[in-house]
Amino acid sequence: MYRRVAFVHRRKFLNSTVAATVAVAGRSVWQARAEPRVRPLLEELVHPWALGLLPDGAGLISERDGRLSLVEGLAQGRSNLRPVRLSGLPKLQATGQGGLMDIQPVPDFATSGEVIFAASVADNWRRLSTEIFRARLSGSRLTNVSRIFTCEPKSRGGRHFGCRIRFDATGAIVFALGDRGEKDRARDLADDAGKVHRITLDGVPAEGNPYLGAGEAVRETIYAVGTRNAQGMAVHPATGEIWFHEHGPRGGDEVNLLQSGADYGWPKTTHGRAYTGGKIGIGAEAPGITAPLWVWVPSIAPSGMDFWLGSASDAGGFSDSIFVGALAGRALVRLAISPQVNVAGEIQSLSPAVLREERYLEDLAYRIREVRTLYADDGKTPQALLLLTDAEQGACWRVSF
Repeated sequence: MYRRVAFVHRRKFLNSTVAATVAVAGRSVWQARAEPRVRPLLEELVHPWALGLLPDGAGLISERDGRLSLVEGLAQGRSNLRPVRLSGLPKLQATGQGGLMDIQPVPDFATSGEVIFAASVADNWRRLSTEIFRARLSGSRLTNVSRIFTCEPKSRGGRHFGCRIRFDATGAIVFALGDRGEKDRARDLADDAGKVHRITLDGVPAEGNPYLGAGEAVRETIYAVGTRNAQGMAVHPATGEIWFHEHGPRGGDEVNLLQSGADYGWPKTTHGRAYTGGKIGIGAEAPGITAPLWVWVPSIAPSGMDFWLGSASDAGGFSDSIFVGALAGRALVRLAISPQVNVAGEIQSLSPAVLREERYLEDLAYRIREVRTLYADDGKTPQALLLLTDAEQGACWRVSF
């Protein structure tokens, strides 16, 4: 598997154009475009975290401190949007990076009305864990709320909870948990932290998981190991492949292709260094470690990601891409990708696929927490992006090109 490492040098450009230099085959490749158009749809959101798009174009927006709102007409970009605050959430603990995180409708939401969401929860001893919940959306309330997964063991501290949620082609729930700031947990198969997990709607290990039947000392929900703090995940609409990205330490943010049983290296391997400047692990590569598709040095603190399957004739004139939000980088990042096709021209795989990087919205200098692509009625033609900005006075933007 090939890897591309992006070393980005910040500069200012007139007319809000974007530019990034990427180390590819020993040379720098510059790309520049006019900035996209930004239309605020909602404001006065307090640290919004996730956006779950419903089949009818409504959206569920979570805010880290524990607010959840239903917004009718969000995907259509209607004027005078009126969020409806939802009740029925379980008690959660918004501490540090934790709180109410991702929320997504289940694949059969149109008939079941069910959603899956993640939150950090404290026990009676003030120990925290990321927990996954299942609930039904009934009007302005969540009902039938049940806890289906708890990250064990629980621990104190407010770092690295994760947690992005997606569904694979079988309908299983796939979600990524951070290492909780205790890096060695990411390699311990008896520990849930620092892993990607795969479960059913009932919370049991999904069929086909790589550690099924491995014994009581191994968590059977584990799908992949060696992750630090993944806050972006996306499913390719054509292939069903799941890509995710995660925060490195001081440098070394990664984009990875999710594979069953893969070891992504943390903290044995990393392109980053300790915050003190010291070395972590044995280096950037090692036998048996799945190499990332893209690495950011220095870190951008990626959060949120989604595919944009386009062509030169579509909005923006983009080829197939992934858009990523950047928290520390305060930008919208586009990664150009090149799908692998068979002789009939059908997409078979996207890896290894990242070609280059472009950056947008740097002049606005907002932390971008969530990125979702909006498609036309045909479900194939991309039209715009929805972004959530992470701030005390955060917002939901519609971004078009």
